[in-house]
Amino acid sequence: MATAWTLQRLTAPAERAVSLEQAKLNLRFTSAAMPLDSEILSAIDAATEQWEQDTDSPAIAAQYMQARYGFPASGAPIVLSKRPIQSVDLIEYDTGEEVVTLDAAEYAIDLGRREIYRKSTDAWPQSTFHNEAVKITYTAGYQDASTVPRYVQRAIMLQVHRWIIDPGMEFSEQARFEYAYESLVAKHLATFHAS
Repeated sequence: MATAWTLQRLTAPAERAVSLEQAKLNLRFTSAAMPLDSEILSAIDAATEQWEQDTDSPAIAAQYMQARYGFPASGAPIVLSKRPIQSVDLIEYDTGEEVVTLDAAEYAIDLGRREIYRKSTDAWPQSTFHNEAVKITYTAGYQDASTVPRYVQRAIMLQVHRWIIDPGMEFSEQARFEYAYESLVAKHLATFHAS
């Protein structure tokens, strides 16, 4: 079945979830053996991207635009693809004659479930049917590095450690790192599915 929406990140995070200093401390290199800062930063960025891909959770808040073919049928809620949701900033829809901004007084947001639903029992407004008929702009991710859960930072640092210390590690050691990382991903997903 084809996806009924597309997603685009509109803004970049203001900072990294794991700082260069945190990563260096975690790597426990002596200053003489320390890899270049650029290598560590690249590994942090790659590990953060991996986390975000595996969990649909931006580590640091960024703005996204989710476009849909139209509103859900029968007034069903709109489910946003990223979590945690900070805010829904704008909902626009194409009537075929103009692009209309949906008044925020007409909908409510369940941040935990990532759902936008009508406040009334009415159906969603009529829109045309094309890949950007409805556009929802929202902010998702943790506010800043100080609010990122430690287990999320730990998962990112596990990947950084694996990629910097021994990218060609033996199978048994690699399996241990992968198990630890996947356990943190599973914990994160369970936290959100329970809400």
